[in-house]
Amino acid sequence: MDSLDRYLNLVKAYPEIIENIPLKHVATYLGITDSSLRRIRRELSRH
Repeated sequence: MDSLDRYLNLVKAYPEIIENIPLKHVATYLGITDSSLRRIRRELSRH
């Protein structure tokens, strides 16, 4: 499972987490860097 899949699964299961927890903690939980999480979120926002 890649980082995009892990992020999407987290958002689907716990959407409130993304709104209430700093994104640097979300990135750490997912095992990715802050910049990778920003890239994933930016790519998803374009669609």
